[in-house]
Amino acid sequence: MNYIDIEKSYVYLNSNQKNSWRVSIKSILHDVDENTEYYLTKECRAETIGINPFDHKSNSEFFTVVDNKNNRWSLRNVPIFKFNEYGNHYHLISEQNNPETCEININKINYKLIDFDEVNSKLKTKSLDCLYSKIHFKYKKKNYFIFNKVEYVNFDGEKHKDSEYLQPIHGYVPFLIGDKVKIGYAVRYLEKNKEGELELKLRTNQRINKFLPPIGKNLFMSFLTRKIISFFFFPIKICEFGEKINIKQSKIEFFERIN
Repeated sequence: MNYIDIEKSYVYLNSNQKNSWRVSIKSILHDVDENTEYYLTKECRAETIGINPFDHKSNSEFFTVVDNKNNRWSLRNVPIFKFNEYGNHYHLISEQNNPETCEININKINYKLIDFDEVNSKLKTKSLDCLYSKIHFKYKKKNYFIFNKVEYVNFDGEKHKDSEYLQPIHGYVPFLIGDKVKIGYAVRYLEKNKEGELELKLRTNQRINKFLPPIGKNLFMSFLTRKIISFFFFPIKICEFGEKINIKQSKIEFFERIN
């Protein structure tokens, strides 16, 4: 397979502004039906340009997603205590359409498809170098795939007596709900003759009452505590991976680089 070299492809941003930056591509979402690729770039913390970069008044995390049709999304995740922060929401997404502020430098290489047995065997002998995955799936009647370097993968250890398995986890990955760009984690379990669903956890703004502890043995006090917290802190939103999506129609493939 000839495809994007995810380790040697970059996005240059704001080249015509006072400050510009180059950032790596970490994950790719491909909309097969629209032939659109969404590139999620490496995250960053709020910074200033100068001798003390982390003296920035904000403490938010920043991402950029760009596509191959000159669209650009800035995603900023703001902590719960939102003093001196950006915008009115804890998870802020803004869209830009200005090709002059974005240049995508794509390099391509050849990849070799490797099967379940080879991946599992190389993991057990600790002889696996770089591994990549391509997850095909269908969501809301549209076809997609996500391409990632596999940086975290579970597999059966020496004391496991049942079926061999693999369970790669990817994060962050880009995802689409309608025309809204989201980020999150993706995970998929598989055995040689059995496969699980593709599961995603997306970052969303959640009301604080969703994170309150469950009602304990003292029903009255637990109920009263929850009511008080909900009443005084109801406006507070927490930026968390709170939206879970299960996709039944999916397929995962593994690849190695051909040097």
